[in-house]
Amino acid sequence: MLEDMRTLRFAAVALAAVTSIGLAGCGKENPPVSQSEQDKMVKFAECIRKHGVDFPDPGPNAPEKTYDPNDVRMQAAHAACRSLAPNPHQEGKPSAAEEDRALKLAECLRKRGINAKDPAPGSIHISIEESPGDDPQKTVAAYAACNKEVPAVSGG
Repeated sequence: MLEDMRTLRFAAVALAAVTSIGLAGCGKENPPVSQSEQDKMVKFAECIRKHGVDFPDPGPNAPEKTYDPNDVRMQAAHAACRSLAPNPHQEGKPSAAEEDRALKLAECLRKRGINAKDPAPGSIHISIEESPGDDPQKTVAAYAACNKEVPAVSGG
């Protein structure tokens, strides 16, 4: 979940920091953000809000936010919107225990009727595919139940 929190914080920071000159990060300047990447960030923010989370639009005046990795509403929204997410800043490889938990969490979500995909090897990012008419509250409820069933890795 620590990597997810980093990703959620990065996504919020990336959305807040987008300007015509690009993003600054890690003490060096990154290349300018393309219009298609900016459009992707706007769609990501819209998707997150569609799932009930107060999330800023990209822009230089957007507030920086950090999200609780245990917030089931944000977990569900981020998983549903993962395909639209900006590329996360990588901050280290997850532990074997974190990877194992992510696989168990995806399995738990599937048992509750959520179309959850297993994370790629070396990742803990779960994505879900929603169908038209899917209820985001069902995903939130599934995350709430699965977080109890598959507790977070301590020391992560």
